[in-house]
Amino acid sequence: MSSLNIKKIFGFFHLAEKLKTTFRYSETKGVRQESSAEHSWRLALMALVIAKELNLDINLEKALKIALIHDLAEVVSGDVDFTLIVKRKISPAEKLKRETQAMEKIKKFLPIKSRD
Repeated sequence: MSSLNIKKIFGFFHLAEKLKTTFRYSETKGVRQESSAEHSWRLALMALVIAKELNLDINLEKALKIALIHDLAEVVSGDVDFTLIVKRKISPAEKLKRETQAMEKIKKFLPIKSRD
């Protein structure tokens, strides 16, 4: 692995760390805003436990990958909660556009093999 790839990977990790300070639109039960990192971690944990407990025939590796990266675009775009779409404050097309543009920026931090 080249030193350029290692620099890109650590740049990506640094960017992903910003999920810790990217807050979600909704609040937690403790009446504070939850970070996107907290949300993603909990979702990954839920997928792991529920898949085992219910003997689900799913690709657990894929489910965990989805749980870990599904909100990564929020580092760039911020959280756009579904309630904003319901209230017509933002359109589904605009949300998709923002997230797609954000992921294109984020992917540039990764070596080509890791972009999928």
